[in-house]
Amino acid sequence: MKGKHARKGKVVPASVCRFGFEGGKKEVVSAPPDLGEKEVVSAPLGNLISEEASEALHKHREKIDDPFLTLFGCVTKLLTRKDPLYHSEQAKQAVLKEMLKLVEGGVWDRKPRIWSEVVRKAREENEEVNVGRVFPIISVKNWESILDQVIKGRIVFQGSDIRDEDSLIRFFEECASSPAHLGAVRLAAAYSAILGVLPEQADALAAYIQADMQGPRTFCRLPKELAEVICPGCTSTGEDIVFEMKKALYGHPLSGKIWEEHLFSILKDQNFVQVEGLKSVFVKHRAADQGGPVLLVVYVDDFVLVGKDVS
Repeated sequence: MKGKHARKGKVVPASVCRFGFEGGKKEVVSAPPDLGEKEVVSAPLGNLISEEASEALHKHREKIDDPFLTLFGCVTKLLTRKDPLYHSEQAKQAVLKEMLKLVEGGVWDRKPRIWSEVVRKAREENEEVNVGRVFPIISVKNWESILDQVIKGRIVFQGSDIRDEDSLIRFFEECASSPAHLGAVRLAAAYSAILGVLPEQADALAAYIQADMQGPRTFCRLPKELAEVICPGCTSTGEDIVFEMKKALYGHPLSGKIWEEHLFSILKDQNFVQVEGLKSVFVKHRAADQGGPVLLVVYVDDFVLVGKDVS
């Protein structure tokens, strides 16, 4: 036998044994299941089980090489700072492009402020203010296909560490949204089959930042290179510079709820009615000569629409 329980050749109960390799030679260092608790002694593996069974024990699963599966893998790889690609010029340009989009979308008030001054004024006016960190996320879409790889930059708010004017962690109770579930998707598929039409899919552009920020005023600490995009030269003083967040940036605990309320308000204006018991499903009622009802399923900022086109 091998191991701490016994020297080679010593008879021991099967319960303390296992199969294994020693020095490239196949030997019994455990009892096969069919021997139960019988006592066994070290011996060549082939003496106890067949060569075919021995090979099966150590055979790797068959690898599937299907071009179709490879092509439609749609893998997105999240890069870390250890990845050389994270520091590439392509990655920097992707983050800059995203930052410019957010700035143009009015996500922040462009006036830089010193956090200590914000706190002082908030205490004077008995106002609650919050502050959090903003950071970039860099990923590679279609990672499995070298020819189709696209580097994407995202800038998010760190919702796990939001502090108030007293540097205490801020907790949020209402931070849930209403994702679509399998029943809603099945409903859309069934209605599509009944009408004999194909469903249409689309997503909202810059979804969250369409909605205005709510709750206590929230300020953001940005990395120096991103802060310079908003206000060139403002970080040269070394002060704790922050920018007030005006839109519901991704990552804030309230952003999902704020976006949902914003979207539902728009759908209501377009005469969509929420289906009872299915918060993510909406129906727009139309007369039969106008094509009949239209069904809309919402998953965060993705939409599936089913109905007859009479235009």
